[in-house]
Amino acid sequence: MNILVIGGGNMGYTYARSIRSAHPADNVSIGILETYPPKVEELRKEGLFEIYDSPSGCVKNFEIILLAVKPQHSEDLFRSLKRYMRSDHLVISIMAGIKILTIRKSLGIKKVIRAMPNLPAQVGEGMTSFCCTREINSRDKEVVKKILNSTGISIEVDSEDAIDATTGISGSGPAYVFYFMQ
Repeated sequence: MNILVIGGGNMGYTYARSIRSAHPADNVSIGILETYPPKVEELRKEGLFEIYDSPSGCVKNFEIILLAVKPQHSEDLFRSLKRYMRSDHLVISIMAGIKILTIRKSLGIKKVIRAMPNLPAQVGEGMTSFCCTREINSRDKEVVKKILNSTGISIEVDSEDAIDATTGISGSGPAYVFYFMQ
């Protein structure tokens, strides 16, 4: 299994680290695509992963693409990636609010998983809901579960509406609790 994490920020780096920790004996290759120069330098200094600063040299070499960027950057991201995408790429998106149909059309692919982790994923105690396009087969789904479960547990839901509902509850809910406590 080879995975390209796009976005080396908090969640992208969390997934890269967690996947490696959860599957040390497996044949897992993980790369990170990050375009912000100071972050690229920081990640390269750590030396834990192969770091790329452009999609041209890496996207085609990976089977699984994990989109871990802020949703406001999605249009630029899709434009920069589209020409490098293969029809057999499996894309997992953790971008809040970006629908599967948008990802499919923007990247010209069919195999898309939309997932919504919550903040406890950063310490391995997360809860991630996900849904898949019908092109995702049972083998693909098992791989996706391994990836998502590396940060806690995951649950497949029937629709993107359920993803949006869980975002409010498990994503934003803890923030409201902390706000009330304060």
